[in-house]
Amino acid sequence: MIYTIAAVLIGLMITFWTGKDPDIAKKEAEKTAKAMMQAETEVLAPNGQIQTIDGRSAELRELYNKKPVYLFFWMPWSDASKQQLPQLQALYDRYGKDIYFVVLSLGSTEQEARTFYQNSSYTMPFYTAPVFLADAYNVYDVPQAVMIQQGGRIQERHSGPVSMQQMAYMLERGKQAARW
Repeated sequence: MIYTIAAVLIGLMITFWTGKDPDIAKKEAEKTAKAMMQAETEVLAPNGQIQTIDGRSAELRELYNKKPVYLFFWMPWSDASKQQLPQLQALYDRYGKDIYFVVLSLGSTEQEARTFYQNSSYTMPFYTAPVFLADAYNVYDVPQAVMIQQGGRIQERHSGPVSMQQMAYMLERGKQAARW
């Protein structure tokens, strides 16, 4: 009788034993579940075609798959937007090697944006895009900034004028996220 019970137990162990320690199996399952939950809740940045002032086209996805993107929506007639541009230029000079700056003009034609850029001393890149891109990012007021991590995850956004210190903090966090 004892041999029969032992044989049944050994048979069950051989049939159902995964070969892993239960604690290790549990940790692996938790890790897999956490990764799946993160993937389901991550908000990826919408893609869209943007155009430089000199007429070259690019896809946002191409940029944010290479390195982080600081996407700044503005309008030439908005005083609050124009007041942010000198600060943005200073930050571009500091972070431009590590982060793509996409200064996206809304509500103006390519010619108006080009004229504004040519009459300024800015070296940061200015872009134009179809209005649906602003809709995709839920931009209904300017200025508005969106920090996109490398890979496309939206890290954070700010609406309205912000201090240079707040912008620098946002950029520094985006730069740090790229290292991980």
